[in-house]
Amino acid sequence: LKKDGFNADWMHAHLNSSHTQNVMDFVQIRSELSNSLKRAQSHLHHHISVYVREHLPNLLAELNETTFSAQMHSLAKALEGESGQALAQQIRHRYPIALVDEFQDTNSDQDQVIELVYRQPIQQAITNKQFNLSDPDTPCLILVGDPKQAIYGFRGGGIHTYLSAKEQVDQSGSIHE
Repeated sequence: LKKDGFNADWMHAHLNSSHTQNVMDFVQIRSELSNSLKRAQSHLHHHISVYVREHLPNLLAELNETTFSAQMHSLAKALEGESGQALAQQIRHRYPIALVDEFQDTNSDQDQVIELVYRQPIQQAITNKQFNLSDPDTPCLILVGDPKQAIYGFRGGGIHTYLSAKEQVDQSGSIHE
């Protein structure tokens, strides 16, 4: 009998040899090594991420640099602060119309800025019956988003931010779908 060019006697003799056991041991060791390397790589990625997260803000500060996320976070915190309402009013005065496209992908800092600068004051004006569309100083907020297209979870954007804001806008009675 021949199988792939080797006769059965040759296969039986060689498959039961110490060489075969060496090959099997090598395959096992290789598999274990591969798994260990995958775990080590995963740990390395985790530690690099932690290191960057801890040290990047200081490095950027030393270089007098920033990131968009850091700017949004700082603005959100400033709007919460003592002079937050005055800052929000200045932003609304400078930008009376805000259009936020792909709103479903906003993160909590971005949503907080939108809420404090536009949604809250507009809702208060609606509630107090002081919202006047014919007044050129009346702010306008347009949110465009489709929760079925939310793709930026890795950036902190998420469906929960969208749904929360939608519920808040729904309650004011000023949503147009």
